[in-house]
Amino acid sequence: MEALIAGVILLFLIMPVAIVLHFLAAIGFYKLAKRGGISSAWLAFIPIAQYYTWGKLIKDQKFVREIYAFPFVFLLAIIILTVAAVMLVTSAPLLANIINLASLVIMFFCLYLLYDKYAHEKTIKYTVISILTLGIAAPIIIFMMRNNSATTSENLDT
Repeated sequence: MEALIAGVILLFLIMPVAIVLHFLAAIGFYKLAKRGGISSAWLAFIPIAQYYTWGKLIKDQKFVREIYAFPFVFLLAIIILTVAAVMLVTSAPLLANIINLASLVIMFFCLYLLYDKYAHEKTIKYTVISILTLGIAAPIIIFMMRNNSATTSENLDT
């Protein structure tokens, strides 16, 4: 009976919220990608492919540009780590938790890079909010940034 109640709660409460958050992030990524001239901006609406768009948006950030050739390598790591954690959750729960934590750290770092590029003056504020809400606020923040222009080193007061 408890499983049925949990299933109903998941279906009618959590799933609609998750879908709305997905579309808020997708609209934000799409608009940012279109403004950035990314031809495959439409991928922002496809759940896993959305990571590719996100990677394209942050690829010119200093750390990413200097270390990695592929724009979506961080975000691909999130997917791989999450799948590994799901596979290990029953056989090695501690390892699964460590992998999930690593996935979250990478995700928050990528959010930091995105916020730094499109909301430079609010980077720390948005990153802290995202961390405190375990990423739930990130789609809302990305949606709010959808009309922002990219911040370049020329735009910054040094």
